[in-house]
Amino acid sequence: MDAYLKTASCNKTKGLGWCRKCAKCAWVFLATSGLFGHDLAVSKAGGDLFADADLSALYEAMAGLPGAGDKPFECTGTEEEVRSAIQAAGQHGTDVPALAACLRDPDVQAARPLDVVLKDWGQDDLLPEALKARVRRAAHL
Repeated sequence: MDAYLKTASCNKTKGLGWCRKCAKCAWVFLATSGLFGHDLAVSKAGGDLFADADLSALYEAMAGLPGAGDKPFECTGTEEEVRSAIQAAGQHGTDVPALAACLRDPDVQAARPLDVVLKDWGQDDLLPEALKARVRRAAHL
């Protein structure tokens, strides 16, 4: 897990940390929180992105919610993955102003649970067969 905490892929800082404002940072924080817990996400990003209400519109756009504008053209999850991760983050009991509007949206409320979405991963022809077993082991699927 130490290696994961040391990685950064923010396009704005070019791998030198996290800007904590762009779609890529928002997605990595959301995915980390959903998969490994809120505390680890805060440690990784160096701050709590869910506490920043200014990111609300970005999370709404990433989730493809009506009226939110275009989904960012960044390395983020699909609308379904984002909605499921938002739903999971809302269940952790932490204060999440950046996700408040998303959590009230019927599309997010109707999203499949994150663990169900993750079980679909790798069920396409995009991943070479030689890597599927290795990835499943790493993801504990």
